[in-house]
Amino acid sequence: MTEEQKNLIEQLNVYFKMKEDECETLLQKKYEEVVELQKTLPVKMQPISIITLCYKHLHLFEKSIPDGFTKRKILDIWVDDPFWVAGIPVCLSMYRFFNRICKTDMNNLKLFATDIPGRLENVLRIDNEMRLSKLTVINPPDDFDF
Repeated sequence: MTEEQKNLIEQLNVYFKMKEDECETLLQKKYEEVVELQKTLPVKMQPISIITLCYKHLHLFEKSIPDGFTKRKILDIWVDDPFWVAGIPVCLSMYRFFNRICKTDMNNLKLFATDIPGRLENVLRIDNEMRLSKLTVINPPDDFDF
């Protein structure tokens, strides 16, 4: 891989890391909103917030509060952080974007990296979901009467 391509990967990684940080901030805000909503209900329910960074149909980054409530699992990632592209540590969304969009056509790397506001910002979206789920008793106390 050329030095120019490595520089483009680093530029895109900075952008994707900023988007992941934006997702995390929005996730926390939406969770706080759903917690407040839950307080107004007469029945106790579990508040859940989910955030997803998407490129077209591809989920680049997905997280939930509480952890483990994502709509779909990312099954093609089996390595721990940090992820690596061309020997450069990158965030998850950059890793997935590169492997799905740029790896097969390196021209895409240059197109997106040289015009992030015009080409990349317009095709990314952040989906968020808030919901209330029924609480289930996993380990009922000994004196719980069925």
